[in-house]
Amino acid sequence: MMRKSKNLRRSRLSMCSTLVTALLLIGCQSAPHGNPPPRPIDLGGKPQETVIPPAQLRKTISPGAWKAEADRWLGVKYRKGGWDRNGIDCSGLAAQMYLAVMGIALPRTAQDQSRCGNLVSRTDLRPGDLLFFITLKDKQVDHVGIYLGDAKFVHASPSKGVVVSSLLQDYYVQRYHSARRVVL
Repeated sequence: MMRKSKNLRRSRLSMCSTLVTALLLIGCQSAPHGNPPPRPIDLGGKPQETVIPPAQLRKTISPGAWKAEADRWLGVKYRKGGWDRNGIDCSGLAAQMYLAVMGIALPRTAQDQSRCGNLVSRTDLRPGDLLFFITLKDKQVDHVGIYLGDAKFVHASPSKGVVVSSLLQDYYVQRYHSARRVVL
C-alpha cells in the first residue's frame, strides 16, 4: 500500500514538474510582432509550404538592406539554439534577419525554414533568398544562410560565428542542397 502511495506521489510530482516547465517555456516565448508569422498549410501529405500574406509579397526590399543587416551581425559568436547577439545559430540568424528586414517570422529550425517559400534555381538567386546545406551525414538540411549577391551569403558558422562566405568555396559547393525565395 505504501509503495502505491509513493508511486502516486512521484507520478503527480512528475506531472506537476512537466506542467510548470511547459508553462515557463510558453512564458519565455517572444511577444507577437506587428506582422503575424507565415502559416504552414497542409498540402495533403506533401511537405508544408509557408504562405506569405499578399501585403508582404508587395514589399520591395533593396539588396543593400540585406547587406546592412548582415553587417550588424558579423562577428557574433555561434551558439546552438542562440537567438541574439550574445550567440546565435544559423536558423536563428536567418529568422532574426527576416524579421528585421521583412517583418516576416520564419520557423526556428533550418529544416522547417527549408519548407518556406518557393524553390529557386541556383542560377536565379537574389539577395534575401534562403540557402540550405547538408553538412552532416544524416542527409537532412541542417544549415541555412541568406544570399547577399555576387555568390556571397551570410550565415552562422559553428567554428567562426557569423561570417560572409562564398558559394563558390568547395565546402559549400559540395554541401549545397537548395534555395528558397520567401519574398517575391
